[in-house]
Amino acid sequence: QLALGDSAIVEVWVSVPAGTRAGIYQGQIQVQDDDGWPSDVVGLTLEIEAYYDLDIADNQSGLVGNKLRLSGLMGSVQQGYFRMINPNTPELNVDPDQYGNADFTSFTWAVETLRYIPSGTEDINYYIPPAACSLFLPTELVSGGSYDARLQVTIPMNTFAGVYRGRVTVTGSPQTPGTPTDSFILEVVVGGYDDLDIAEASVSGSGAHGTVIT
Repeated sequence: QLALGDSAIVEVWVSVPAGTRAGIYQGQIQVQDDDGWPSDVVGLTLEIEAYYDLDIADNQSGLVGNKLRLSGLMGSVQQGYFRMINPNTPELNVDPDQYGNADFTSFTWAVETLRYIPSGTEDINYYIPPAACSLFLPTELVSGGSYDARLQVTIPMNTFAGVYRGRVTVTGSPQTPGTPTDSFILEVVVGGYDDLDIAEASVSGSGAHGTVIT
């Protein structure tokens, strides 16, 4: 009840669902008497702040257990795929963190040096450099969207046969607030390649019959 000549302050609460896209929302609130008249309206503007989250699915596309495994001989080019997700619902959120509500407009990436994994007691410092790796990422990723990104490794010549392992990290921009970075393990199995060279182009010798010529 509001007596003639009185006024009252009304507090407005708006419950914003998680994952609501960042941006500005406008509407009106109508206030009326219990019989519908008189009434009045007031404008309402809500600014939903952005929150960013990037997930790389642990077991989708080419990843199994958050690992991408490639194999090939030295000198070959191998490639695989991993799924990037910009989640805005619990169903899309494959990591145990808060999902986001805004678009990514660009991405950067980094690859650790792929270190040789000893199969026994040997202590060998073989590696595949980050420059041997290339990632092909989307130019943007909308809220709720996903993308199967390609990773390519050119195995250098003279790479020792065995298993090489390192971490790949992808970061979306804008970066704050939120968790715009995710990563996975890249494992490259370099197969053995046998080669035999004879230094001389030809050999010759002479001697009498019935003898051993060297």
